[in-house]
Amino acid sequence: MNRNAVSVAVIGGGASGTLACAHLLEASAASRRPVRISLIEPSDELGRGTAYASPDPRHLMNTPMERSGAWAHDPGHLAAWLRRRDPDTPSGHYPPRGTYGAYLADTLRETRERTAETGQLWHVRRRARRVLPGLPRPVVALSDGRCVAADRVVFAMGNAATWRDPFPSAQAGPRYVRSPWHSGLPAVADHSSVLLLGNGLTAVDIGLSLLGGSVGVRVDAVSRHGLLPRPHGAGCSHGGHPNVAGTLLADDRLTLARLVSTVRSEMRRSPECWREIIDALRPCAGELWGRLDADDQRDFLGRFGTYWDVHRHRLPPTTAHRLGRALGSGRLKARKGRAAYLRACPRGVVAGLDVGAGPVPVRYDWVINCTGFGRDITGSADPLLSWLLRDGLAVPDSLRLGMATDRRGRLLDHAGRPDPALLAIGPLRRGSQWETTAIPEIRAQAAQLADDILGPPVTGPAELLHQGGPVSSF
Repeated sequence: MNRNAVSVAVIGGGASGTLACAHLLEASAASRRPVRISLIEPSDELGRGTAYASPDPRHLMNTPMERSGAWAHDPGHLAAWLRRRDPDTPSGHYPPRGTYGAYLADTLRETRERTAETGQLWHVRRRARRVLPGLPRPVVALSDGRCVAADRVVFAMGNAATWRDPFPSAQAGPRYVRSPWHSGLPAVADHSSVLLLGNGLTAVDIGLSLLGGSVGVRVDAVSRHGLLPRPHGAGCSHGGHPNVAGTLLADDRLTLARLVSTVRSEMRRSPECWREIIDALRPCAGELWGRLDADDQRDFLGRFGTYWDVHRHRLPPTTAHRLGRALGSGRLKARKGRAAYLRACPRGVVAGLDVGAGPVPVRYDWVINCTGFGRDITGSADPLLSWLLRDGLAVPDSLRLGMATDRRGRLLDHAGRPDPALLAIGPLRRGSQWETTAIPEIRAQAAQLADDILGPPVTGPAELLHQGGPVSSF
């Protein structure tokens, strides 16, 4: 390998990290610029992360296969991969999340083999504990005491870094599951009662798994608004409503009030096309978000954030049908309210359930936290993220949704200066881009990141600073 190769350390091997590596390798082959990548991820499996590790085939992608491929320039890439496994895969298919994780891993493996002339990638099966702003290059300290030095460090920790626990200090006992995607679902006995904290996509998936896995299980789901995600539907006949995005982008004095007024006017004209109107905003959501001042952004979160989420992050038709049957049977109930407290009791948890008249103690066999990622990065329990914020290498954005970054994903310091050696991709960029958790947005960031990294002058190859060669590789 050329000693002038660009060296990159990518921290996190879920969807964000895997797509970042694949696009770096592809860009390296296209530009003939050699690249050496250390993908720092303790898990043996790449591409899974929090979102795509589920083995339950009932947990489906909430975007059809035609819009979920790894490459924007090849929209049929995922469909072709699925049909090699099953030739009868229909158009508009929503693959299981676990299957999609396997697709990302296969895509990275194939890209690595195809670009071997210019790119090298090592899977470093360790945790990143700290990043030291070294001269001339930053250094990533690993969990075993060794280090990786690189020209660029890409933070791709995903939603796991900001997972929200509404009861971090509660004495809820072993029947409180703080993160079902990390610890897995418990063995719930037949005829058990379960409380889910949250009513979003996670709660729907977990609730349907519980109902399908045991007999007579009763599930209550509670959230502040009590709203469930809306289902996908058939496309409209109006060409996708591009005018709403064009009108907003042409407004050089955009405010939240003007944005809401424009969208509501379009909805009144075509109420049956709300899905297409929401989707029309998606490609420009980051730019529109960036035009709003901090007060408007904060106001949006408080007044419209939940409504945006349930209409934007929709259920695949099969999941929506299963959910409708569960609600109709009465085995699953979605309620507006909150759990004011949790307290362990023999073989269960007592929840102070407040649905409007103050907390009432209700006993459940299990309570499962399905609230998802948080909206305050400073409360993260992730050791690396805590170190980054404490050391000042990263600072929260003004709303503390994620790291403060510029539009190219470079981390900003306290003075607002970008660091070209430290970059973020995916959910950690929510503060600057808002819509940054779905595959179309992440793959666009990965492509931009690859172009940016392979453009500037480089200082040398990556070095694993220990004796005995690379920690591990494919």
